[in-house]
Amino acid sequence: TRTRAYSAAISTAAALADTSAIAVEAADAAAAAAAAAAAAAAAAAAAAARTPPQQQQPPSQKLVYPEASREQEIKEMSDFIKLIIAYQAVLGNRPDGLSSRVRVHEVILIVLLITQGALNGAINFPAGLAGILAFCDQLGRRCSGQSGFFKALDTETMALLWQRIKGNRTGKYETFARAMRVRRGNAATGGYFAAQDSGRCKKKRVYKLGRQSLEEMERLRHTLQEFAQQRMQQDFYA
Repeated sequence: TRTRAYSAAISTAAALADTSAIAVEAADAAAAAAAAAAAAAAAAAAAAARTPPQQQQPPSQKLVYPEASREQEIKEMSDFIKLIIAYQAVLGNRPDGLSSRVRVHEVILIVLLITQGALNGAINFPAGLAGILAFCDQLGRRCSGQSGFFKALDTETMALLWQRIKGNRTGKYETFARAMRVRRGNAATGGYFAAQDSGRCKKKRVYKLGRQSLEEMERLRHTLQEFAQQRMQQDFYA
């Protein structure tokens, strides 16, 4: 009986020992897993600390005119140019042989003279007219005064302005350039203007003024001065 009790005690002790060993092994495994997770978290934190924060790119800003506003701007430019040409006819400064239609060289010369400052701030005019065309030298470098050459600064606005003046809603800058070719003739022998068709000048859209353009420019300069004086008098007595 004592032997059986002893054997039972030994068996119980062995079972408990096995249970304790299993528990120890489980505890060791859990500790190892926790240590591995902590190490992984520490590694991730270190990597994040080494990586600079990604800069958020600001949204690109692009000036976009509302369609209605842009349309109104072009209309005001067109109306002003037509008013100048009509006033030129009243003064008798318009050359004989020109019909009532607006000619492309007249538009070009008026824009050039306004850009140069022919109105001298005497009256208000659509500001956009002063940034479309400009006098330049034969290489396309912009001039502060009058010269025998000019270039296009803003082909998009020039195209829209010519569309409005001619009532052609589908025209592009090439339509305006084609109108110039029709009127240019031979600048060297008295035409209105000729394109500089080679090298950088062609790319910069540089044009040469002919004798007829230079003569017409003086008449238009006088027209602008007279127009400005009349408007100032009207404003004074208004």
